[in-house]
Amino acid sequence: MFGCIKNIFRRYRLRKSAFSGQTGLVPLREIRSVTAVFDRSDDGMPGGSKALQEFFSGKGIKVTLLIIDIEKPVEGVISGEIPLSDDCIVIDRKGLNWYGMPKLKIYGNVLFAETDLFINLSTSTDFTHSFISAVSKAKMKIGAADYPGNPFDIVMTEKHEIQEDEGTETVRNERTGDKIEAILKFIGQII
Repeated sequence: MFGCIKNIFRRYRLRKSAFSGQTGLVPLREIRSVTAVFDRSDDGMPGGSKALQEFFSGKGIKVTLLIIDIEKPVEGVISGEIPLSDDCIVIDRKGLNWYGMPKLKIYGNVLFAETDLFINLSTSTDFTHSFISAVSKAKMKIGAADYPGNPFDIVMTEKHEIQEDEGTETVRNERTGDKIEAILKFIGQII
């Protein structure tokens, strides 16, 4: 019952807050600001965020990192380091309301800021990630998860390689660094 009530509030909030403006491909020369979303639980987050910052900062483009840290900590597992800087914002469990929406009094300026490029490198499709992606007023949106109603112009899905090893199949997911490299290569080619 409680889950049903949460879903009603979530659907209402998404409809009310989702950005309805036009998005599309934006050439690199027209990009002045980037917002990138990472999931703290992703092993490639520290290195990936640094590579992203170096690429765009080298071109004089302002980068804002949103790091989502809402998973319950697992005992005995140490999460990756968060690359704290002035342009790095961490949204943790305390920063969410009762149905998973980031508190707008705290994060509203960042979530509703107009930016040229929004990149969500998280593969999570939970409400918090979906809300952040939907409300972004970016001119171009790139995501790493394909789900019904996603707001992305481009989706960089994970590549799966199946290798047979003595009758068993193992699946290797593409790392965050590989996704970032593919995104940056694509952005660099847009004229």
